[in-house]
Amino acid sequence: MKSNLKKIKDCRHAVAVEVEAGEVDQCFDEVYVRISKHAKLPGFRPGKVPRPMVESTFADTAAEEVLKALIGRTLNEAFVRHEVQPVGHPGIRDVVLERGKKMKYVAEFDVKPDFKLRRVQNLKLKKPIQRITDADVDRAVDSFRQARGVTKPLEAPRPAVANDILRCDLEVLKDGKVVQPRREAHLELSDKQLGEKACKELIGIECGQEREITIEGGATCRIHLHEIKIRELPPVDDEFAKAMGATDVADLRQRIQKDMTQYSEHQATETLKNRLYEALLKENAGAVPASMVEAQKKGIIEELNKSRAGRGQAPNAEAAQKELETRAAESAERQVRLYFILEKVAEEQAIQVSDEDLARRIAEISQATGRSVEDLTRESAEDIRAQLRHDRVTEFLIKSAQVEEIEEKTGAGA
Repeated sequence: MKSNLKKIKDCRHAVAVEVEAGEVDQCFDEVYVRISKHAKLPGFRPGKVPRPMVESTFADTAAEEVLKALIGRTLNEAFVRHEVQPVGHPGIRDVVLERGKKMKYVAEFDVKPDFKLRRVQNLKLKKPIQRITDADVDRAVDSFRQARGVTKPLEAPRPAVANDILRCDLEVLKDGKVVQPRREAHLELSDKQLGEKACKELIGIECGQEREITIEGGATCRIHLHEIKIRELPPVDDEFAKAMGATDVADLRQRIQKDMTQYSEHQATETLKNRLYEALLKENAGAVPASMVEAQKKGIIEELNKSRAGRGQAPNAEAAQKELETRAAESAERQVRLYFILEKVAEEQAIQVSDEDLARRIAEISQATGRSVEDLTRESAEDIRAQLRHDRVTEFLIKSAQVEEIEEKTGAGA
């Protein structure tokens, strides 16, 4: 066997392979012997079909099997000879296969990027810190009250005020024509649901009246009001606290404070990780395997399209789909490049994941997802090992970084 390796561009390589005619003929003979044992043709018992008829009848099948066998055997040998480690599946082209002649083919493939890390340690990062205040806890308690509120009709007629619930018919207008009618809708008269402008336009409306308001996007919506309701909220007392799983109001507030603090710390850590990754990508540019980027891009697009379908949204228009593919390609390149940066750090710092740690993590995932340990081990073990390794690399790099904590105000949704 002869082989010649050639670099095409960046991580893309090609190896041209020649297989001697004698090896080709021997492989054909082995394949035809195997086919002959099970060949079935009219007038012959299985395994008794004359060899010439087997060769003429099953020529295409034999050629496929020979091609598969010889490529599988010789391509791996060529990789070892040239000391290359492909990523992904090679593409085979320019195949020449004929009995009595040399077999030729070219395999194109990507290899791991060979680059030197520039700057990965001692990076300057900012970590957002949010202190949970009594006001934050108050907002959380109020959201629980809203969730447990009871909607009731007014005891006496009056104009609508903020936070009322409006039972109404509504019609979205376009060029003066109704395009989206909706009957018996319930709208909360609040900035959060309707927006500040539309909310102000509806304040003071009375039952039986109609008003036109401006909704998101500048469209006009006609409202015909049938009924005004109010939401009656439960008092914040020990009974309310017990309904929420606490012993009393003080205990409820402590639990909320603890949960919000843990969530805030988790979010701060995730933000810090993302800023680390952004810094790594900025400091370490370079080409990555195009085949891996393309596979990652397809996965991103599939997930986004699946998400749209799950929400009942129509597929993207052609222009929007092209923009989506462009953004997905950019995101995929960054994800693949970050993968190799983290792998390189793991290699240089000898950061590994033991079989025991892998087994422990697989057991945790199995318990959380309901998938069997056997299935996870068979289908996802190496991916899980890589994720564990990258988590450890991330932890190592954050410890080596110059992290400045920046206190930020909590928002209403904290």
